[in-house]
Amino acid sequence: MMPDTEKRVLAVIAAMLGELSARRALANLGPGASLERDLGLDSLARAELIARLNREFGVQLPDSAMTEAATPTALARM
Repeated sequence: MMPDTEKRVLAVIAAMLGELSARRALANLGPGASLERDLGLDSLARAELIARLNREFGVQLPDSAMTEAATPTALARM
């Protein structure tokens, strides 16, 4: 079973991909999916994702999260 934090991270990513009409990327979404390779998130999309996660969780992720977190699981751990 997936931890609640990881589920919430995946839900935020899924919502964002849905807004971007990234159906192919949605099919690849999973805890170990590469944000760049599998989901197609460029640096601007990753910055938006970090901002959304900050709002969702009421936290301030470190700036390094944008470049160091390669998967949804890595983001959940941060």
